[in-house]
Amino acid sequence: MRAPYYYSIFQKKYKHGMKKGDDAFLNLTSLMDVLMILLFFLLMSYNPTELEISPLDGIVMPQSDSLDMGAGATVVQVNTTLDIFIEKDRIGNLGNEEDMALLSKRLAEVFAINKEKLLRKDPKKTSYKNINFILDGKVAYENLEKIMTASAQSGFENYKFMVVARKKK
Repeated sequence: MRAPYYYSIFQKKYKHGMKKGDDAFLNLTSLMDVLMILLFFLLMSYNPTELEISPLDGIVMPQSDSLDMGAGATVVQVNTTLDIFIEKDRIGNLGNEEDMALLSKRLAEVFAINKEKLLRKDPKKTSYKNINFILDGKVAYENLEKIMTASAQSGFENYKFMVVARKKK
């Protein structure tokens, strides 16, 4: 009598009386399932460090909207001394409550001006709701929260944080 196929090798050999010359049957189905899941997971999480693209002739790649989103947006900058600038005009300092009120007021004005200009050109565009933040790397996150709150209260909805790519080693 043959051992059922679902018995382990141990059960087949020792419990069912497998003899020395008999062929051992090994069921690899579950092992293959696990290996396929691992392979799928590894392929999906693979992230190469260097990306080089060389498309074939005649291939037209789709365009990214991320540059367009930043192009017509208002720019708010903060330096290491926590001075706030809208475009290149100094508004005040993040540590001063009066300057924060002035920032909110100026952001609301800029929002209204940008909205009017853009809607006159193209009523479908919403880039007047975009704002770009350029902050010094040493500015604490708590300070960014203040600026984002003032921006949201002024009507801005889409935020972009401008950074510089790391140099290749």
